[in-house]
Amino acid sequence: YKIKDYIEQKKPRSAAVMGGGYIGVEMAENLHNAGLSVTIVEMANQVIAPLDYDMASDVHRHIESKGVRLMLGNAVRSIRDDGSRLYIAINSGEIEADMLIMAVGVLPDTAIAKNAGLTVNQRGSIVVDSHMQTSDPSIY
Repeated sequence: YKIKDYIEQKKPRSAAVMGGGYIGVEMAENLHNAGLSVTIVEMANQVIAPLDYDMASDVHRHIESKGVRLMLGNAVRSIRDDGSRLYIAINSGEIEADMLIMAVGVLPDTAIAKNAGLTVNQRGSIVVDSHMQTSDPSIY
């Protein structure tokens, strides 16, 4: 299914979006604009992690002013499907939804780079210079 086709065919009334990064927030906006009641569940204490907390707080207020529910600081514990609804257990309780979008981040698998002695940053990404050269002068 494409998400748009799923919505047109199944006519869900509510959606849960797991992940409050750029993709998750954009998905929540599109689902809300399609008429669904939307909840964003995010493990961190803010959406869009690269923003500083003050800026993210403004985004939180804007999202909530549109009627999208934010569940920050919550990890998904389990998901149960009874055939008509999804029951999503999170740290602070349980939410129900007709559909679920997984918009969780991905992390690069840079173990081979670390094992080769390349410099990686706190997020595990390989550090490069303006010419895309790594800490090993022979690896770009």
